[in-house]
Amino acid sequence: MIFQTGHGAQPHFRPKGAAHPTRPQTGGYVYLFPKPSGVPQSPSVRKALKTLAAQMAPPASDAASDVNWGALHSLGRFLGHDLSFAYTDNAAFDVDLSAPFDPLDRDLVTGALMNGHSGHLHLECLYGRSGPQAPFEARLQAALRDPDQPAKMRLTQTPSAGAPSAFDVLRLGGLIGRDISTYDVMTLTNPELRQFFFRRDPLGGETLNLHRAILGDGRNGDIPALTRVHLAWLRLHNAIVDTAPDVLRTGPVEDLFDWARDQTRAVYQWVMVFDGLAQTCDHAALGHVLAHRAPLYSDMMTRVRPALGHLPIPLEFCYGVIRCLDGFAGGPAPDTNAAPARIGTQLSGTPAEEIEAHLRVSHLLNLPTAQGCIAEIEAKSGFVISPLAEADLLSGPTGAAIADTDLVSNTPLWFYILKEAEVLAHGAHLGPLGSMVLADTVVGLLVHDPSSVLNRVTEQGTGWTPEDGPIPAGRPIKTFRDVLITERMA
Repeated sequence: MIFQTGHGAQPHFRPKGAAHPTRPQTGGYVYLFPKPSGVPQSPSVRKALKTLAAQMAPPASDAASDVNWGALHSLGRFLGHDLSFAYTDNAAFDVDLSAPFDPLDRDLVTGALMNGHSGHLHLECLYGRSGPQAPFEARLQAALRDPDQPAKMRLTQTPSAGAPSAFDVLRLGGLIGRDISTYDVMTLTNPELRQFFFRRDPLGGETLNLHRAILGDGRNGDIPALTRVHLAWLRLHNAIVDTAPDVLRTGPVEDLFDWARDQTRAVYQWVMVFDGLAQTCDHAALGHVLAHRAPLYSDMMTRVRPALGHLPIPLEFCYGVIRCLDGFAGGPAPDTNAAPARIGTQLSGTPAEEIEAHLRVSHLLNLPTAQGCIAEIEAKSGFVISPLAEADLLSGPTGAAIADTDLVSNTPLWFYILKEAEVLAHGAHLGPLGSMVLADTVVGLLVHDPSSVLNRVTEQGTGWTPEDGPIPAGRPIKTFRDVLITERMA
């Protein structure tokens, strides 16, 4: 389990010798494009990044824009949390981002940066992770299962006046007195765990946060829209349990749980590719990635030897593209009238300090420039991307921040992907560069997972489709909207 909150850009730093509540085996991060240079380091570049961040954060009077962020399904952030939790105990990462620093050597980054997840699309943020666990973590992970129907995931019901009870994710208050005691939590000594389970008042005192969501990845409990996505997948798992064949329903409960988890993962993988990527990516780029079975990720896999049970996550995916999708799901939530989100360089509601931190972390990690990535994509995959014209790159409120600086020809990857979507797709979806990085990573992880839906073969010798999966609501689950319809009927 991941006992963390927040969604900060910087990898989580754990000093050497600190007690770690989670201990993944090994596994981590790689550069999809290790050859291109990064953004150059100079006082003028540092100043430009700060100015750029300020221009990417609209004034408060403009922040309302046309987006109802709370109503959107945060599939991008959910995917990012499911695949990646970056941490390290290397002091080189313990950097004051507001002070001058030199970008880290890429070999140091890939050698020291660890992933708290396995890198598979296995819904670890839902089910927790496998492998060795500390006793307290193991007890909480066991509590994720319904104690009365252990093949199902545990939910809570909130009484609602004049309406049926509403379901919610598991909260700490629902565990106290049944699975763990107040004493168990009050006597925790690990600072990371105490920060997770306690609220600190202005005078320095601590009180138990009984509303703390208990999830496979605690970061999904911070934002209501993200918790809602998490809840939908939990309820889908439970609905799938109810559709199991009699031979499973009358057999060992672990067999039933494993079957339902496997079916839920299959639906999740299909939805992420054929609904999520289809809505979010440039269609030509996505088609190229699917037709060639993720040529960029597959090329990268010839250069690395991942630890058993782990798949490496490209840093360009984590710090270049996935943050572009925070709150974006290709349209408003069902049952709302919210306007669709737009991908672009005007990040309404995001503080300039947070934007600047992400730009600086990308610089610290020595990510390749956007122009370098474009050249590598053509060389490694044959997919040709026309770089943005300088006039397009300098368009809008952010143009003045990078004009007459090295950032015009050596553009930070994250900013370029946002600008590309803004210019070429009017923010409706990613442009070709962002699409290639996103789609090739997600499809690549599935191509290199023998159990994924892209590698499954049915008894008829055909590839897996939703028609071969569970049908709890009387129809195949092909989209996230289908997931929501199914969980409402559960």
